[in-house]
Amino acid sequence: MLQVQNQNSHAVYRVAMGFTIIYSALLAAGFWFGGLRDESVNQFITQCMAASLVVNVGLPALAGLAKNVMARRLIFHRAIGLVVVLGIINWAGLYYGVEYLYQNGLPGWLAWIGAIAISGIVTLAVTFFTLGGTPSENKKVDLPKHIGALRENEVFIRGAQVLPPDPNEVPVPGQLSIGGIPIDWRSEVYSIMMCGAVGSGKSQIIQGFLREIRKRSNARAIILDNNGGYYSRFCQPGDVLLNPLDVTRTVNWSPFAEIKTQADYKRLAAGFIPMAEGTGAQWSEFGRDLLADTLRAMNESGEKNPQKLYRILTGPQDKLTNYLADAGLLGWTSPHGQEMMAGCKGTIKPYIAIFEKLKEDGNFSVQDWVKNGDGGEGWLFVTYREADKEFMRQFVAAVADCAVVEGLNLSTCEGLPEAEHRRLFYMLDELDSIGNISKLVDGFARGRKLGCSFVVGIQLEAQLRLVYGKEVAKIIKGNVATRAVLRQEDGETALEMQQMLGEQDIERHIVSFSETTGNSRPGLFSAGHVHNSTGKTATGQIQPVTRPCILASELQAMERLHGVLMRGDKPHNPFKLEVVPMPVITPPFVEAAQ
Repeated sequence: MLQVQNQNSHAVYRVAMGFTIIYSALLAAGFWFGGLRDESVNQFITQCMAASLVVNVGLPALAGLAKNVMARRLIFHRAIGLVVVLGIINWAGLYYGVEYLYQNGLPGWLAWIGAIAISGIVTLAVTFFTLGGTPSENKKVDLPKHIGALRENEVFIRGAQVLPPDPNEVPVPGQLSIGGIPIDWRSEVYSIMMCGAVGSGKSQIIQGFLREIRKRSNARAIILDNNGGYYSRFCQPGDVLLNPLDVTRTVNWSPFAEIKTQADYKRLAAGFIPMAEGTGAQWSEFGRDLLADTLRAMNESGEKNPQKLYRILTGPQDKLTNYLADAGLLGWTSPHGQEMMAGCKGTIKPYIAIFEKLKEDGNFSVQDWVKNGDGGEGWLFVTYREADKEFMRQFVAAVADCAVVEGLNLSTCEGLPEAEHRRLFYMLDELDSIGNISKLVDGFARGRKLGCSFVVGIQLEAQLRLVYGKEVAKIIKGNVATRAVLRQEDGETALEMQQMLGEQDIERHIVSFSETTGNSRPGLFSAGHVHNSTGKTATGQIQPVTRPCILASELQAMERLHGVLMRGDKPHNPFKLEVVPMPVITPPFVEAAQ
């Protein structure tokens, strides 16, 4: 059983109660206008039974409104069980209540209304506790029992295990949870990963996290926001939007604003130019050197214009050569340097196209935002539209890289009381579809002591390897303590998640039955008689088996919004996500005026 929200049952009994109220109002009106002034016992009984039937027949009939088959059956069976109870309550309440109030001097119409109110309150209370509470209350529903479940003849020995969540584990306000299962506060800094297909529920998990983080006073978040969905629902005064294409609302960011030390030239270049694998790695290094040297030349000359930086790097080679020579960077002027420059220009051009969209007087620094906002004020949303993803993917990664680098420069939280521990959340949804964040592995490894928590969402194993390479992708997954595995559609990713969920040793108890019937031949001491023989034999066998805890095929067959949660040394827990509608409070993207 798991706590999730089910609004269908609430709608059922609320509509039924509405019918009851309308019918009761008609009865009261009829009495008042004279049609029902004959207070005979038989007429009272008839009226009370009619009012009861509206509720008792309406509840099971309206159970069909539930979209989910299991929910419909649950509501129907519970509603049937209420028929007798509610019938007695309504009949006794209306019949005896009206009689009592009428005999104590109240007018007939007031006696009717009073009895209806009392019966209605009792009926609502009984229905409330039977079918569930308000729409915001958590309600228990059955979990998918096939996920990693043991069969009747199997006994768990050791290894990974799948068990229903502990009903005593209930998240408190401000605590992160997945499907109603709380995540320990100390585990947040060991990072969280969600892996699932499109529409499987990764965004629902992050939205749930953001709702709880907003309740904290010492937590901030840096959110890489595809299509601006999080910004449009969660932004508040004090938050920052960074998207050079959303020109009327973005802060004015510039790569020159991120340069604080000599090391920042190469670090920025590494953030914008991802490292290729194989023979292309050398050209990536050369491209980083060219971008770093050009940044240095412009910054030291006071020309802090990203648009000019783009024009110099993508324009005629002789202009770039002369510019670097004037800055004293003569290594690019030699014949060998000129040859490398020609190759580098083609290598770096796709990654720096965003510079053409930046303003020349940019002064916003992500590093300064991380360093100076340590009081828990405001979030940073880095938005990008799906249509602009190829254009902006490495810009988004470079900005995230700046945030990770400065996060690693924060003061340690070790030795401080828990109430004073910061939380800086990096919400990196669709990590496998944006550019390479060069310092991400360092953030995973070293950010724990600094209060940095990385929440990453991935879709495809192959895509993650394509962006980060096989070994780095393995390191990223290996540095995560809490994992939510959702529905998988890609076979390779499903097999990878099967391996990540681990194996288990079980004992399989097998009982086989055999039956023999036949005639035996006469023997030496049988005196010529033939004997009939019939026998039944039961043979028991214990078979040790090592197998995956959850099969890849089970992950592919899961319903959307269902998954399995891994939490360190605890058993795996199946879960079902709650869909909480979040209203759009601001446009996710604003087009530039033409």
